[in-house]
Formats: sequence, C-alpha cells, structure tokens
Amino acid sequence: MAEATAAGVPVVTFDLDAPRSGRSLFVGMPEAVELGRQAGRLMTERVPAGPRILVQTGSAKAPGAVGKLRGFLEVTVQAGLEVVGGEDDGERIGLATANARAALAEDLGFAGCYGGYGYHARSRPRSWKTRAGRGRSSLSETTCCPRRRPRSPAARLRRASGSASTTSAITRPRRSRWSRGSAPRKR
Repeated sequence: MAEATAAGVPVVTFDLDAPRSGRSLFVGMPEAVELGRQAGRLMTERVPAGPRILVQTGSAKAPGAVGKLRGFLEVTVQAGLEVVGGEDDGERIGLATANARAALAEDLGFAGCYGGYGYHARSRPRSWKTRAGRGRSSLSETTCCPRRRPRSPAARLRRASGSASTTSAITRPRRSRWSRGSAPRKR
C-alpha cells in the first residue's frame, strides 16, 4: 500500500479500517470491538439477566472476529448473561454446525445466539430444526434475540438494513422453491 500511495494511486480500504496505512478512503464498518458491543447491547435489551447465550466465534486468527467477540462479551457478561460456546470453528460451516449441535444437545435453555459471521446463521437452522416450534424461544433473523412480536417481511428488511452485520440468527429453517424440486423449466 505504501508503494501505491507513494506513486499517487488512491488506496481504498474495505471492511476493517487501516488509518495509518496512508489509504485515501475507508468504506466499511466501525471498529470490530464496537460492533460487538452494539450486538451485546441488542442482546441485553431483549434477554433478561441469567439465561444462556450461544456464541459462535469464527476464526480466532481473524482480528475482526476476535474484536467483535471481545466487545460482545464486555457488554453481555457485565449485564449478567451467561455466554456458552465461542470455540474457533476456523471459518468452516461444517464445524460451526457441529459446535452448535453439540452445545444445543447439552442445554436446550438458550435464550439467544450470537455469531460473528454470516454463515453462523446458516449453521443454526441445521442444529435447531428438530427443536423448532416446541416451546423454545424463536430467534429473530437480524437481532439474534428472542422475538417480542412477529415481524412482517418489510419490517425485517428495514431492521436488517440498519443493523450490524455481526448480528445474525435464525427462526425456523426456510426452504426455497428450488429445494422442493421445482426447478425452472427450459423453454
């Protein structure tokens, strides 16, 4: 990057900022720790002190994931929520699914879930599908906290567009029309 800026080439950083790099522009999210704190505040607003929260980390080698987890833990532990999980899944959805499945097999009393990456939302439906709709807390798709009331698709979209990308969770697994065997017809 130093060579590019010295040659007069504008450098744009994405995702996480590198302010001392000489970059011309940053396009992305706030500091990872602050994103984790925001997710933690959302969780504590919706879950009373005491219940367990399932945490999925991602990679312990990724500064963004580590920072998000640190910020999330700062807020939730201080608020009295018990956090379970957080094993490094190496950014592999299969391992994330196995970790979620193992945690849910031990304790069905989770009040919410937090995942540092978008694929964590995909790993939980696979783990929750046998328990969905049986008196367990349903989880909002964008806030990773129990729902207070059903949301319309438009309300979910508005909420998702204003939320941090680190907060992902699920309701019941959804099947697309393609998964039901109705592939598009050739003309």
